[in-house]
Amino acid sequence: MARDRPAGAGAITYGLAAARLFDNGYLPIPIRTGTKVPALTRWSTVPIDVGAVDTWSTKFSDCGIGLRTGALVGLDIDLLDADLAHEVAHKAEQTLGVTLVRVGLWPKRLLLYRTDAPFAKMQVPGIEVLGSGQQFVAFGVHPDTGRAYSWPTGDTPLEIVLTDLPSVTCDQLRTFLGEASAALPSRSSTPPRPRGSPPQPNQPVRVDGLVIDGRDVWLSIIAFHAVHDALDVGLAPDAEAVSLQVWDRFVGSTDLSRARKGSQRPYRQGDARKKVNDKLRLLRSGLLPPRSTDTPEPVNTPVGRSVAAARGQLDAFLANACDRIEAWHSGEEAEPAPQIGLRATVGLGKSSAARRHLLALRERLRAAGLPHRIAVFTPSHALAEECAAEWRQTGVTVAVLRGYEMRHPTRGELMCRDVEAVRLALTAGLDVSNTVCRDKLNRACQFHDTCLKQENQREVAAADVVIAPYDALFTGFSSEPGTFALLLIDEGCWARAMIENQELKVETLAEQSISGRKRGSSKLGAAASAADLLDLRHTLMMALIATGPGAVRKGNLVAGGLTVEHCRRAAGLEYARRMDPGLYPSMSRDERQVAAAIGAQNQIATRQGGLFNICADILEGNDSRGQVRTLPPDPKTGLHDLLITGMHVIRPNLRSKPVLHLDATLRPEIARRVLPTLDVEKIDASTPHIHCG
Repeated sequence: MARDRPAGAGAITYGLAAARLFDNGYLPIPIRTGTKVPALTRWSTVPIDVGAVDTWSTKFSDCGIGLRTGALVGLDIDLLDADLAHEVAHKAEQTLGVTLVRVGLWPKRLLLYRTDAPFAKMQVPGIEVLGSGQQFVAFGVHPDTGRAYSWPTGDTPLEIVLTDLPSVTCDQLRTFLGEASAALPSRSSTPPRPRGSPPQPNQPVRVDGLVIDGRDVWLSIIAFHAVHDALDVGLAPDAEAVSLQVWDRFVGSTDLSRARKGSQRPYRQGDARKKVNDKLRLLRSGLLPPRSTDTPEPVNTPVGRSVAAARGQLDAFLANACDRIEAWHSGEEAEPAPQIGLRATVGLGKSSAARRHLLALRERLRAAGLPHRIAVFTPSHALAEECAAEWRQTGVTVAVLRGYEMRHPTRGELMCRDVEAVRLALTAGLDVSNTVCRDKLNRACQFHDTCLKQENQREVAAADVVIAPYDALFTGFSSEPGTFALLLIDEGCWARAMIENQELKVETLAEQSISGRKRGSSKLGAAASAADLLDLRHTLMMALIATGPGAVRKGNLVAGGLTVEHCRRAAGLEYARRMDPGLYPSMSRDERQVAAAIGAQNQIATRQGGLFNICADILEGNDSRGQVRTLPPDPKTGLHDLLITGMHVIRPNLRSKPVLHLDATLRPEIARRVLPTLDVEKIDASTPHIHCG
């Protein structure tokens, strides 16, 4: 029996992939093309062994693939309301475990689990548990959409073996169905609307399973959930990839026989891209609404708690948080600084309450001779100015940390008058203030004495409270961190932590120069090290070419001959290629051009070193730090871009400080990628006068 079946994307047929699925512990059966119907008679009981799979792989080679359930369990969420379908799936993953997800007609979906004691099927309206003697289509073409079934998390049963799925029992699923059913409306799916009857406001309307009215709203709903899906698995959403997914779901679920309402043209893929870009714009500005069903922590506060009671709980929470921070500063134990999070209903006044408690804490710490300054991080410079005005009303000295390329809020002038030099330093990965502002030889920029940025740094150094945009968490700032008592993070900062890079190409990974330039000092000199790096680059390049477009998995790298040790060594060799560009204040134009060329090479070395480190993480089974995806070939060049996503980390000189994180939509599973020890409490209250939209 063949064991080297391809596991790539595309048209996955029984002849290509059944053997791999059987090896992974599943029971694959052939499915008639474009249907959900097995090609076998007695498919529910026929023995499935090595010989049967080999025979069927030849006889039914072009068929789709179904997986028979029994030890494998399918949780089939048959709901066409996108919010309800997400709510049920989210509850399942919280209760039963995060797992593989298969989608046919979105927003319906099926989650995969396993059991040691197979049982018969169970169901409630809108949700079915597929048990012994049933099957679902894993790979093939959906009969209603005419499009391939998809696996939106990226993993499929071709990569994940049966024994790695979360284990469930009959009793667990029976309890889950009862709880889920009680939380659902009486209808199990979006009901069809009789032709001629008025639609519900802002709700898509279906006939024969397809959305016929409210199509623009439906496209926006799909885009909203697709962006959140990417965020939920820790990805920085790639606009192009998400747009393709949104368009695919829209085409498969919508009647497109008519032109757009108020237009003569049909819907196009560009419409999906526009919707996705709208959502990403909101995300970048911190205004993308959460999915209403997110419940990151068990709710301990009774639903319906009065505002007064919730505010009392808020006061108690903040008092306790301040006590914990004070105890940490006063103690001699070397335990990690507390990271304390609060998700509280909008309208409770958490920001003003936090100011009151933190100012009292500041006075106690100052009286004890302990660090007592407060650093506050907000979503943007504009909000930082607003926040500063509120803190100033309390009588403390406040400074807003302003970026080099920002304009002064009252004078209208750029904070730095040599932005080009700043960009050179940043491109080279060097500290700006110690290279192009004033260097170790005490040479200073020609604008140094009248520089608004230098004035701002002096204000920041002297202030009791420093307000900064989120980016400063990851870039740092020059003020002495030892004087700060805590970091107050106001609203979610995790979106700013996401990194996305699309500068490297698969086919050119091995082509970058190894030797250093005459100017500068590269630490990579030995011929043997250079040869090793070239060989490791080529190995990675060939592994990525063999993988083809799609997510890069551990199996792809192993099949290409890479190990964790290989990737870590290659990363170190790439980083050793970086050279000192010789930056100093007020360099000449010619010197800047040379430095810019060295800085550009440093960037490439940094990116390639980062790629190898992420590959090492993938090989170690840890893709939470970063992910790699090969994109489809460029239609003009035929080259494949690499989309590399990762996460910034808080600067080391800030990482050791206590944190108080306040966010009305805090999601611990996401926030903990930036704040790994975050301890979260949730406070809910009935606030019917408040509407979030």
